[in-house]
Amino acid sequence: MVLKRKRAASDPRDSVSNELQSAFVSVPGQHRNAYRTSDAFGSLSPSPLTVANLSAHNASMPPSSSSLAKASLASVSKASLPSGTGSDAENRLKTWYIFIDRKWPTPAPLSALVAWIKTPRDDDPTPKSRRVVDLHPEVKQMKESKALFHNLRMFGADTRTQGGDPNLDFELDVVWREGCIPKPNTSEDKTLEAALKKFGCPPRPKPDVVYGYAEDTFSAPQMNVIRSLSPAASVTDSAPYMPFYIHEWKAEKTGGNLYQAKLQAARDGAAAVNAMRVFLLENGVPDPGADATAVFSACVTSELLRLSVHWRRVDDRGQITWEMDHLYMARLEEVQDVFAARSVILRIMTWAVGERLKAIRSALDRPIVGRDIIVGPSVLNTSVSPDGVLLTPRTLSDSDKRSVIGQPSSKKRKPHVADSYENADIC
Repeated sequence: MVLKRKRAASDPRDSVSNELQSAFVSVPGQHRNAYRTSDAFGSLSPSPLTVANLSAHNASMPPSSSSLAKASLASVSKASLPSGTGSDAENRLKTWYIFIDRKWPTPAPLSALVAWIKTPRDDDPTPKSRRVVDLHPEVKQMKESKALFHNLRMFGADTRTQGGDPNLDFELDVVWREGCIPKPNTSEDKTLEAALKKFGCPPRPKPDVVYGYAEDTFSAPQMNVIRSLSPAASVTDSAPYMPFYIHEWKAEKTGGNLYQAKLQAARDGAAAVNAMRVFLLENGVPDPGADATAVFSACVTSELLRLSVHWRRVDDRGQITWEMDHLYMARLEEVQDVFAARSVILRIMTWAVGERLKAIRSALDRPIVGRDIIVGPSVLNTSVSPDGVLLTPRTLSDSDKRSVIGQPSSKKRKPHVADSYENADIC
């Protein structure tokens, strides 16, 4: 008796397996791998399994069966082998010196900031955290765009268009400036130049959501300074300015996963960190540290939320790299996880409208030799408390209400054209 391993009924190999098994027989006194051949009268005679006999058998198969076998084997091969797209994208990022989770020691100021941001709250889970968990079974069945709108306020902060902090602004699906991803210097490294040519350019960043500063955050003279800077000092020409928090969303229902989101966030983060550094340098801040230019990201799927910090690293040889390090991972069906993640996000927002915004305003107010723009005192919003926590909500206008989650916007969400890592040819 020939024993066969039991497979699932839906196994795509069954059509191939059944066809080949029909050619094999167990005959007393013969090798168990003897296969049967048919003569002109349909009689069966066992023969040893050799290359010549197998070739003769294959040649005698009907065309339809042969085609079925080839198609089935092809489907098995495609199903069992991972797509090269993800690995190609990661290698492309590495060639551009953009790395994920290498866990290098961070400079002391950045370590202190991260430690403060990760400090847990002692309170019980909030109603918003419980709501995320309660709605999780429903949200995980949604497509990406619908899930994004459904949970955006849970993993961000109320901005100026949502009755929240007037300094904060956010936008969906903004295509960032061409060339904003920092490109390694290849002037003295032909090998690196060849590697960059082989893997090509990462796609232009287009975060699903990006948080930065509203135009009204700055005085008119300060906005003149912002507009006078080089293109490298910003990722877009409009608000939100100086992005500090990025979202990339993926829905398992439509084939998305956390790995894809991380690749996109790593690219986005490198561009935002580099632009922040150029902004500070062009405003006279000498050699800004990693904490002065760091940004944060959230990679969200139907099941998980991963928070990361992005920063610029310079190694002992002077090599510049762009790092993305893990902060916290939350399971969206666990209320304590969601509560802890939202605590981290709240501290990111507090830091953004506090320490980070103070540093940006100070840089804009610096007297620069050759700058003929007069910069006055910073505009301070009275609705922000001394420690940067959101306090006084505004009254929403009709246009603002369209941006509140739960009320559909009249503007349709465009396809995420930057999702594809294939044929990326824009540097």
